[in-house]
Amino acid sequence: MNTIQPPFQQKIAYFCGTIESNKDGVSRVLTEIYRYNQKKKIPSLFVTPVGGKQDGMPYIKVCGIPVPRYEGYKLSIAPAHVIHRNIRQEQFQPSLIHLNSPCTIGRAGQKISAWLDVPCVATYHTHFPSYLKYHGFSHLEQPLRTFLRRFYNRCDTTIVPSKVLYKELQRDGIANLQYLPHGVDTQSFHRDFRSEAWREKILGADSDKKIVLYVGRLVWEKNLKLFAELVSDMSAERTDAQVVIVGTGPAEEELRAMMPSAIFLGLKVGRDLSEIYASSDIFLFPSDTETFGNVTLEALASGLACVVADAGGSADLVSHNHTGFVVHPQKKNDWKTALYTLLDDTSKRQTMSNTAFEQAQYFHWENILQQMHTLYVDVQAHCQERTNTPHLVALYPAQTVIRHVPVQSAAL
Repeated sequence: MNTIQPPFQQKIAYFCGTIESNKDGVSRVLTEIYRYNQKKKIPSLFVTPVGGKQDGMPYIKVCGIPVPRYEGYKLSIAPAHVIHRNIRQEQFQPSLIHLNSPCTIGRAGQKISAWLDVPCVATYHTHFPSYLKYHGFSHLEQPLRTFLRRFYNRCDTTIVPSKVLYKELQRDGIANLQYLPHGVDTQSFHRDFRSEAWREKILGADSDKKIVLYVGRLVWEKNLKLFAELVSDMSAERTDAQVVIVGTGPAEEELRAMMPSAIFLGLKVGRDLSEIYASSDIFLFPSDTETFGNVTLEALASGLACVVADAGGSADLVSHNHTGFVVHPQKKNDWKTALYTLLDDTSKRQTMSNTAFEQAQYFHWENILQQMHTLYVDVQAHCQERTNTPHLVALYPAQTVIRHVPVQSAAL
């Protein structure tokens, strides 16, 4: 699909919680967006309370206060008019504002989009209502859903990367939704990175063991209590598997105590991470709070059979009994059955591995981000049609359905 070139210059301001390199899935998505924009010569500016050296990304750092228990994250306390002034000082006149967080930084972006009379697009990155049960605040779920409905309905369009979540947000009354999955760098995450030397370093004399991998932040809302129970059971019942954990977070100390047999590697990026994925055998990811599941797609692209929760984005990505198993988030025995099946049946695991690798190739970032910019043009055209303002001279007809990569044919 060719990139649509609008007859006006695109300038996008991205409002986000952090652009710190590899901090989380959102920051990794933003990095890919910036690289694409840079390649296509589309000016972009990132507005965030947490900056960092991220491939030269141009950003404005606003005032923020630390988020308790989440090291490295901040909540913006900068008033919208101050951020607006800072953007003007950068001599950056956005044609569209893209929000990546429904917190104070996102609300400021909405106000500024109204002052500038430019469209406001959001991506639903984090499904906060699903976090509450892990922190003892389930009673706040309905008020939070109400807040999110009001927040996202102030936007012209909200991008949702998961079909499962799309339907849930529709039921919650959020309008103007567009489904668009995230992508994966299929060159960086590839089975060719498999390293027998790395496996030997991890397994030592136990070279016949299978490596069961988890990659992600170590936070309880990723269903890690069940994960720890599953690993403990497996360690007591079997001697043919080694669990490897990549990531850091506030739950790490307790998880180390709960899983003494697991190997914790900390945060890994770049080639190291690519090698870890490709050199493992099974990807085990119990999180039921993912809006997409970037790590699941990275595992698939690396040729791993996956066992994931039947919830959120990972359930979209894994085809049950073809590229892995999709399991009820809380049924531990079902998790054990799925995991043990892959450990016991080498032929089935290898078939799933090959299918996972092939299907992940449909999710090229280039394709995904071309669609995102097509969506930008469509939103601008709709807004011009609605307001009849002359500052957006869009010659393309408004589109009612965004084009997608052929994920259906990939059976993902």
